[in-house]
Parts: sequence; structure tokens; C-alpha cells
Amino acid sequence: MGKNPRLRKHEFNVDMKTVNKITCSFAVVSVLSLIGFGYFSSQSYTNKSSEFDTEIASLNGRLNELQNVSSDTTVKEIQQNMNSATNLGKKVTELQNTWNKPLGPEDYKAVEASGGQSVDALNTTRISNLKLLFASSDTQGATNWYPKIDGTKSSKALWKFITTTSFSSVKQNVMWQCVGENGELYAYVTAVYNADKDLFEDVSVNITSFGLQAQGA
Repeated sequence: MGKNPRLRKHEFNVDMKTVNKITCSFAVVSVLSLIGFGYFSSQSYTNKSSEFDTEIASLNGRLNELQNVSSDTTVKEIQQNMNSATNLGKKVTELQNTWNKPLGPEDYKAVEASGGQSVDALNTTRISNLKLLFASSDTQGATNWYPKIDGTKSSKALWKFITTTSFSSVKQNVMWQCVGENGELYAYVTAVYNADKDLFEDVSVNITSFGLQAQGA
């Protein structure tokens, strides 16, 4: 038995309207969903972006702070070491420039005890003081770097301390120069200032040809 054409048409018409409604509803819901998703996604991105910006700014600020502290500390330490080396160097200079001049009663006692035979008797205190400024392993720091001979040009020689501007780690190269009355270089001494020990080490004494001539003229 065949279907009623009217019923078939009626069913078709009803189905089309229903489909259209469903389709439209689905489309509206889809659009709203996309809008809502886009809104919340955008909002989430904005929030995250803001969080990242804040964190980056904080880290940059911390980095700058650390860099400034490190820089300030380095400069401060270098300056302190330079000052310490200079102060220690001046003490050595004073002791070298006044060689053979007694520093106290102990020196006179040493001369008497040696019967006047000891060359370094008058410098007993001086030598002891010099040893305190140099590493225990050093053998030249506490010696008379440039013996001055009375009646010669060498008698008017003077030592001066010179620091270098270079600084590496805790050690700094330094130098003393011994010059004559007219500025002639008679001798020079190089050493290394050890900031950890606050002492000089690796001492090297050098007398120039002018210095040798001055001792004999």
C-alpha cells in the first residue's frame, strides 16, 4: 500500500522547519560559544601576559641590584687593597731610607753585644720590623737593598714606593725605586702584594750601573 502524498508533503514541511530551527539555534549557540571562548581566552592571555611582564620586571630589577652590588663590592675591595698596599709600602720605604740609624735601645745593645763587629747590629729592630712586612719565605725583603756609602753620591739616595694601576685577583705588582740627588735611577725592587696575607712576597732587588757608579764616586 503506497503512502499518502499529502502526508509525505506534510512530514517534509514539518521536518524542514524543524531542521531550520535546529540549524539556527545551533549556529547561534556556536557563535556565542566562540565569542565566549574568545573572550575568556583573550582575558586569560591578558592576565598571563600581565603576570609575565610583572615577573620580568621583577627579575630585571633583581639583576640590576645584584650587578650594582657586585660592582660596588669589587671597586671597594680593590680600593681597600690598593690602600693597604700603599700603607705597607710606605712603611718599607721609611725603614729602607733610614738604614743604619738605630730605632731603639735594642739596637745599641746589639752593637755592644757584638763588640762593634756586626754590620747589621744597628739595624736589629729595623730588620725585625721589615720581616713583619714580608712573607716568611722571602729572603730579600728585610735586607739593605742599596747600601749607602758615606762620601759618595749614593749617600744621598732615597727610596720611593710606586704602585701599579693593574690589579688581578688578590695580588698586585708593586715597585720601589731608589733615585739619586738628580733623579738618577740607582736601584729598583719589584714585589707582589698579597691582599689575603697583607704582606709583600716575590721580592727582586736590582741595582743599576748608575747605582754602582754612585757607590764609588
